[in-house]
Amino acid sequence: MLIGTIMRGALVLYYRMRLGKVGRNFRLGLGSTILNPSQVSIGDDVYLGPGTFMTSPTAVVIGDRVMFGPQVMLIGGDHDLSNSEVPLRFAPPPPNPPPIVIEDDAWIGSRVTILKGVRIGRGAVVGAASLVTKDIPPMAIAVGNPCRVLRYRTGVAPAHGSGAPGS
Repeated sequence: MLIGTIMRGALVLYYRMRLGKVGRNFRLGLGSTILNPSQVSIGDDVYLGPGTFMTSPTAVVIGDRVMFGPQVMLIGGDHDLSNSEVPLRFAPPPPNPPPIVIEDDAWIGSRVTILKGVRIGRGAVVGAASLVTKDIPPMAIAVGNPCRVLRYRTGVAPAHGSGAPGS
């Protein structure tokens, strides 16, 4: 237990020195990996569960009071599929990939995968093992592969045009 506490502390200290921005009370579970940490901005009171994995050639922005369950993956990269003459292994990334944004007070369940360009809205909950390929509106509860909104925490859907299904 003491060794685990020391290792977590060392991991947090390591990333505090390398992250683009990191707020107060940042906690990171054992076995977590953040590639390109200078691209990552983390708010206050954030907990990233054990085995979190992040890789992105562009920005990853995580707001305040966000929680990740174990083994969450944020994958911001891609390969340019337009040239079939280039093996995919060596295909360059598409230009200007969009950022991944997780707004304040979101809860990301265990083993969720979030792909490039996704925005998770304020207060949203994403259920375990979901594959998130599109934006999740604020206060939504979303699950599945592909991830889709089941209902809203407040009981009221956001206004038209907010990114909710059918808007």
